[in-house]
Amino acid sequence: MAPGVRGARDVRGVAGSVAGPAAGLTCGVVAGVASVALYAYDWGLALVAVTCTTALLLTPPGRVRGAAAVGWTLAVLLAARGGPGGDIVVTQDVRSVFLALVGLILLVVAAATWPRNQPDRALSSSP
Repeated sequence: MAPGVRGARDVRGVAGSVAGPAAGLTCGVVAGVASVALYAYDWGLALVAVTCTTALLLTPPGRVRGAAAVGWTLAVLLAARGGPGGDIVVTQDVRSVFLALVGLILLVVAAATWPRNQPDRALSSSP
């Protein structure tokens, strides 16, 4: 349908509303895997804290920040689960508790900064 026709959907709006959270989720998972790989080192644990704080400040509040926080937390939680052979990547020590607290802080800040009245552009019809 041509632009301006009543009932026409803007494909860019739909793609934009999906691409942002998908990119946030992907970045969150990649950052979570990197955090699990580096948390055993002192400098790695500091890098995890600085990187997560920076990412939290740079992502816009809403879907992208929420998806990134969920992706990061899911990656860390999956690493903390025991495998079929009993292998655990994230052990139960002080560093792991710090890693879990970072995930909790990410989720709380993402939820607390979520916009109150964020319209869903993918479902709204444009005149």
